[in-house]
Amino acid sequence: MRETLILKHFALSFSAIVLAFAVQIHLILPVERLLRLDSNADIVSLMFIPHGIKIALLLTFGMTVLPAVFGAQFLIGFLMSDSHLFDANNVLAAAAGTLCLAIPLAFHNLSFRKPIRSAPMFDGEKNTNNLWLFISFAFAASVLNSLFHSALNGFKIVSLPWMYLFGDVSGAISVFIILTFIFRPLIITFLRRRADYD
Repeated sequence: MRETLILKHFALSFSAIVLAFAVQIHLILPVERLLRLDSNADIVSLMFIPHGIKIALLLTFGMTVLPAVFGAQFLIGFLMSDSHLFDANNVLAAAAGTLCLAIPLAFHNLSFRKPIRSAPMFDGEKNTNNLWLFISFAFAASVLNSLFHSALNGFKIVSLPWMYLFGDVSGAISVFIILTFIFRPLIITFLRRRADYD
């Protein structure tokens, strides 16, 4: 039964991340290219929705979401590459996008003496400030993501990482607003079912 639940979480998480990247690539980035004048519009977005989706999944499912994050990011990197061949940089980028989530979650769970794999929003205690939890994880993961990708791509620390940080956090806030105000009934139903199962 647990294996079935893990597979369902993997499929849901993987699909949600791939869908978020599709929306980002085919909807948000084309609009940004029309509105932005800076030369970084093809490299970094000022509202990166996939980061918010990854944070929402991490806070909901805990460490079990990490394989889906790695797999989805590897697939997107593979599809976006020119050669569509195995590329070590694609593996490193997917690993960086996964580690930037794993490290804050590990520190959070260890500092609160929770099981390392637990999900912060559903750890058996009532969290009254989910916005702060969401934003703090989004910020911490984004700082690491910016530094990792800057190191991988040789970006100068002065400019582009700050744009990564802004895009990740604004994307996370957008996702939180959408989940809270538009999909709230569906989320409440899902959470009640999850609580009944746990």
